Formats: sequence, structure tokens, C-alpha cells
Amino acid sequence: MARFLCLCVIVVSCVMQVSADTIAYYNFEQGTIGSSMQGSVTSDNTGGIYDLSAYPTSGNYAQFGSASGPQYPYTNQISVQSGIASSSDGYLSTTASAADLTAMTQAMAGSFTIEAWIKPTREGTDLQSIASVYDFGGPLASNTLFFGLSARNPDQYALYIEMSMTGNGSSNLGGVAAFNNNTFLNYGVWHHVALTWDASTNYAQIFVDGGPQGTFDLAASWWGSLNASGNTQFTIGRSASYQYTGNIDEVRLSSDVLNADQFLLNVPEPISALSLLAGGLVLRLRRK
Repeated sequence: MARFLCLCVIVVSCVMQVSADTIAYYNFEQGTIGSSMQGSVTSDNTGGIYDLSAYPTSGNYAQFGSASGPQYPYTNQISVQSGIASSSDGYLSTTASAADLTAMTQAMAGSFTIEAWIKPTREGTDLQSIASVYDFGGPLASNTLFFGLSARNPDQYALYIEMSMTGNGSSNLGGVAAFNNNTFLNYGVWHHVALTWDASTNYAQIFVDGGPQGTFDLAASWWGSLNASGNTQFTIGRSASYQYTGNIDEVRLSSDVLNADQFLLNVPEPISALSLLAGGLVLRLRRK
């Protein structure tokens, strides 16, 4: 007679990808697929100081979407509605105090990594912000980082970075260091993108899908250091009028130079107890 013993091991998977170096991290898991983010707050998984609020209160707004394909780890991501950039396009922004915003930029000053999964569309402005501490048109001293993309042709884009630098305190006054990756990427395709900055070497480096896409020497003799005195709000999906269109997921800002092994490239998908029960381990025990 054959008997079957079903051993169901319930594992609570809570892969938050938060460490001592994490300044802010958003995995967009608290929403319902297809629902509006209008009026909602996206949690900062490091403790809530840098929670994001959805803007505007009417018009085109951010909404939760559904990631497709097994290599994209989570189910929800911000989906900024397509349209010509205007004051009614959706984005997310912190509402942190000036002191907390300065703490964010000071944490970035020595070293930082910013990363995200993106799937942009070719709509709206040629220049689009993924995640930034930057206000185009505002005082240079208020800005720190623009992490975005720039259209190169109707089908492709390049990552585009601006970093606000202090200068060396003498003849060189710093300014905006602008650079982009060396390979064009196709719109409508998911990519993991990252930027690292190491103040000890003055090198910034762009990564796409874990591979290096350009290293940039921001020599201290000219550029000085990263501006860390600003108190501009951290935004996802927009900076001034530069509106992102498409999908964004898994945004993380860290106060260290991460390597590809530490990026959010292969985060396992959280497994529910129900799915574990449905696929529980079945051992066949035979008795004679």
C-alpha cells in the first residue's frame, strides 16, 4: 500500500534589501495592481523618513502596474501615465524636513549608489528624470543629483547624469558635471540601471544590467566634492518639467559604492504561504 506524506514548509520571505548603507528604498509592494497612487503614500523601507507622496491631486497621476517576465522580481511598480510633460503629469516626492533632506545629501557626499529597474516609453520630453535630488532652474547649491535619461533617436535613449559639484575652493568653482552611458538602450524594455560615486577616487560609474557602461573622472582638482548642502526634495518620475513616462520599480539609494553582486538584479520574488501549500513537498512513503 502506498501512502503519501505532504510536508508543507511555510517560509516567510521578506527580502527588503535594506542594510546599514541604505538611505532610502522603495519596492512599491503595498499597492494593488492597476490602482491609482493618487493620494497614497509609498513607504520608505528604511523607517519612513523619506516616504513618498503621489502628485498631483488630479489629472495624470502615477499608478501601480504589473511587471511581466520572471526576471523582474516584484509584482508592482510605479507606472507613470504617458503624455506630454506638463504640471498634471504624475510623480512621487518626499515631504521631508530640510534637516532630513540635508542628512540625505550628506550621506551621499562620501559615496553613493542609486539604482532602479526601468522600462521607459518615448513620450513627453526628450530629457526624463528617473530619481533625482535636483530642481532644474533652481539654485545650484540646492541641487545634488539628476539621475535620468535622454532621448537619442525615436527608438533609443542613453542614461543621463548631472551632479552638482562644489569646486575646489580656489580658481575652479565646480558647477554641473554632466555625462551619459556609452551604449544606447531601446525604449519599452526592462533594464536595471545604476550609478555609483566614490569620493575617495572621484570616479562616477554607470551600470546597465550589472555591466559597466562608462567611468567618469570628476577630478577633485577641478570639480571639488559633491554638493551636500541642498535641501531639495527627492523625487521619482519627475524633476522640474522633465517628466518620466513608463515604469519604474525597485528604487534604492545607498551611502556606499555597491558592486554588481550587491545590486537589485536577482531579488527573489516573495513567496506566499498559499503558493507554498500548492507546491508543497510531497514525499512518497511505501510500506509493504
